[in-house]
Amino acid sequence: TRIVVDLGQVTFIDSSGLGALISGLKATRQAGGDLRIADVPEQVLIVLRLTNLDRVLRAHPTVADASHDW
Repeated sequence: TRIVVDLGQVTFIDSSGLGALISGLKATRQAGGDLRIADVPEQVLIVLRLTNLDRVLRAHPTVADASHDW
């Protein structure tokens, strides 16, 4: 129920990718967990900001930082 998605190698994200992240977030939260994103490239951060998804999917600098308080 606790998932960290490492986006460090992602160079592009579109609505399909965003939808997959949101579906994963919804599923983990319904199961009592959480989904976090880490190592997010600037290009992906821009898309998250433009869609206001940065408010729902908070970016963490590293995978270790994302899973630190679990």
